[in-house]
Amino acid sequence: MILILGAQGVGKTTIGKLLAKKIKYKYVNFGDIAQKKIKMNRDLFRRKTDLKSFKKFQKDIMDEISKMNKKTILTSHALLKRKDGLYPGFPLEFVRKLKIENIIFLYSNPKNISKRRKKDNRAGRDVSDIKEIIFEQELAQHAAMVYSILFGVSVAFVENKEGKIEETVKKLVEMVK
Repeated sequence: MILILGAQGVGKTTIGKLLAKKIKYKYVNFGDIAQKKIKMNRDLFRRKTDLKSFKKFQKDIMDEISKMNKKTILTSHALLKRKDGLYPGFPLEFVRKLKIENIIFLYSNPKNISKRRKKDNRAGRDVSDIKEIIFEQELAQHAAMVYSILFGVSVAFVENKEGKIEETVKKLVEMVK
């Protein structure tokens, strides 16, 4: 399983789907699985649910993902914004369940992320200023390194440059072959 991490608006879904198609893997978005299991917006749920309920919910999703085929690309956030602060996207108790073989951390110019977020009109989505996006990407990079240690795999830091999606996917295909 290949795990693609990055901030909201960096292009995880777009890159993940294209990469999966190129290397003939299944594509899965953690947030889409979450959305199917709840009756409200996934971002609002994450922010409003008490931690105990959220952890149970996250465990159920991790159990489902852990049963998936090895040839899967999973996209997710390294860190999750909640009302009580930041929470790891992959807490230690879940790391042991997943068979991650590669981690790819996507990053992009904060100005481009800001533009993408402003276009995203789904309820609960983040609209942050440039400073917040820079901070968020830096923290998420550190989290990706911790996940690398916990999963015992490498992490590749790849820039998703504006207008260069095919170039980014081509680079990733070469990396994961």
